[in-house]
Amino acid sequence: MKRFLLLTLIVSVTVIIYNCDDSGLLPEEKTLEISGKVNNWSLGAKILKAIVKDSTGSNVFLADSTTIANDGSFTLKIKTPPDNFFWIYSVITDTNCPGAITITPPGLKQTPVSFDVYTDTNTYMGKLQKNSVGYPVTPGSHSVSYINFKDAGSATGSTTCSDSTISIKITANFTGTAGWNTVVLVWNIFNPIYPPRYDATIQNSEPAASLWYYVP
Repeated sequence: MKRFLLLTLIVSVTVIIYNCDDSGLLPEEKTLEISGKVNNWSLGAKILKAIVKDSTGSNVFLADSTTIANDGSFTLKIKTPPDNFFWIYSVITDTNCPGAITITPPGLKQTPVSFDVYTDTNTYMGKLQKNSVGYPVTPGSHSVSYINFKDAGSATGSTTCSDSTISIKITANFTGTAGWNTVVLVWNIFNPIYPPRYDATIQNSEPAASLWYYVP
């Protein structure tokens, strides 16, 4: 079993992060306000874009754009993207991974947003990510994402993939309303030392305070 299973399992039940340019930007109504202050910010004023892509990765929707102030503070008002930016929310299945994560309704559509940082000349620099401890990841740490559900839905259950080289357990226990939702990934076990062992829970609530970090 390859280590990339860890990423595919987590990505399949949480969010996918993309780099992008400004092509295909479309207007929509603003629906969710997010304010924060970047914990490790020292780059001066920069542009922050809330970006959504469709399932192909070729169409880009600008959910909002603002300025990160010199002190790292920012406020975004995240718009809901058009229908073509939503895709079916599904999980990876594998005969070597007993258990199951159930998506309700089965055809639930969703789309994530990423927070991309640019210079004033529109050169991509990196991303903002919201989590509890920055890096490296440790057991008990968590990360926060924002995901838009086309309809109300949920993900429940767990699946474990393991062999002599790696063990990965993912548990899902969250519900979402139509519109933007907070999705939290909590690392119960994060042991990259051979043989690596990982255990993560995906849920609604943040178990502790989260901070925004800049990641080049």
